[in-house]
Amino acid sequence: MAAVAGAGEVLRDAFDAELLRALLKPAGEGRGEYDDDLMRRLAVEAIARALGAGQAESVGPPEGVTRAEWSQGLLKAARDRLRGAAPQL
Repeated sequence: MAAVAGAGEVLRDAFDAELLRALLKPAGEGRGEYDDDLMRRLAVEAIARALGAGQAESVGPPEGVTRAEWSQGLLKAARDRLRGAAPQL
């Protein structure tokens, strides 16, 4: 759990596609072995940090937004960032 939480801080300072992909699994895309609500929450919060959210902003959705909507928006933004970082052939 500490590694998942810390990954957001690492990604905030330096982009690493493989590390971001690894966070997406427990955040909701992997299911199965990561079907753990606490791990999912930590991974989503780490993704929020990786995408530039401040400490307070990364622990939950803004007022008027459900946690599910917030989480889905962060996962989409992370996938978009990965697509944008894909090597151009």
